[in-house]
Amino acid sequence: MPRLLYSNPSPYSSKARMGLTLANIAFEGVPTNTGEEPAELMDANPLGKIPVLILDDGRQVFDSGAILRYADRLSGNAVFPLQPDARLEAEVMESLASGICDAMVASIYERRFRPEEKVHEGWVKKQQEKARRGFSHFEQNIPAETEDLHGGHISLRAAIGYADLRMPELLSDFSALKKWAESFDEARPDLASLIPS
Repeated sequence: MPRLLYSNPSPYSSKARMGLTLANIAFEGVPTNTGEEPAELMDANPLGKIPVLILDDGRQVFDSGAILRYADRLSGNAVFPLQPDARLEAEVMESLASGICDAMVASIYERRFRPEEKVHEGWVKKQQEKARRGFSHFEQNIPAETEDLHGGHISLRAAIGYADLRMPELLSDFSALKKWAESFDEARPDLASLIPS
């Protein structure tokens, strides 16, 4: 059975776990602390980043976007639509949601890994504004409620979950987006259990 190295708070891990679940691909989840740089992680991904999917034959798949695309191919398009226009929309949605996560993580890491006197507040604010603009885009373009969830939806849900966990103030102006997340969770409690925590 494939092994997924992941961390519960990580939005990227959440996205990968939801994608594999959406594709009905069984996997063993292996909680991993990147700060400890465990040998299994460092051997699997030279960047030392999670998530990493280690296949039965020993090959490694990283990052979260590559894991989604792998799950999609393996499952016969269970993660992304087959129709070209619908697939493009899902892929752009996934990309924007991942970019929001990148901005939030950059903002958090700036404060976490630098001495307080060296934190660049302008950089933190710029990253938070990027995330806010991304969420604003989704607030103005709420995904249609559909039974056909795809990689864009799960990526957005992971981003909202991460914001709820680490930067809830970013979501204060986005009531429609929060309502969409609640509907997502009600429709798919199996996926909701995998959001960042």
